[in-house]
Amino acid sequence: MIVFTLDTLADNSHRRHLIDPSKNDGVIEWRNLESGENRLGYHYEDGVFVDWQPNYPAYYEACDGDAPIKPVTKVFSDLKHRFGEKSDVVIWSSCCESARDKLENWIYQNIQGMCQYDMENILKLRPIGDDRPQEELFKLWYDINRSTDGVPNVSMVFSSHGPTIAMFRKRGVFVFDCNQGE
Repeated sequence: MIVFTLDTLADNSHRRHLIDPSKNDGVIEWRNLESGENRLGYHYEDGVFVDWQPNYPAYYEACDGDAPIKPVTKVFSDLKHRFGEKSDVVIWSSCCESARDKLENWIYQNIQGMCQYDMENILKLRPIGDDRPQEELFKLWYDINRSTDGVPNVSMVFSSHGPTIAMFRKRGVFVFDCNQGE
């Protein structure tokens, strides 16, 4: 099996601010005087501080606005067509199952020739309500995708998420790091 993580195919930078406070203008670190803990949030003119919270539902729903990362979508398309419909060239995403329709449409529109394939066999998505980190989710899927003799079926991975890359490498999987220096 050759796994492409969605973040190697789709540029999600336009929606990162919804889950990453460092990408969100106006978020500051402040000290809660009552508890003494440092927190992230917004400071308003009236002196009120409001905690920053990631908005995963909005992040998932904005996936249809991602720009394709053309060099990687081309590699995916070429591999998928080279090995055919029954091939195990797949996409794993930490996006939620609730965004499946949007993601499938994005794939059909942005990856050449994909309309001929059944997305149920290609696109694996996070179950609704599952909030574990991406690398833990993908480790679970990796462990599930072992052959009957216990040998991993994942032969290589294209990823740009540091902790996910480290998790696969720790398991001896060859990883194409598509991080682009970020």
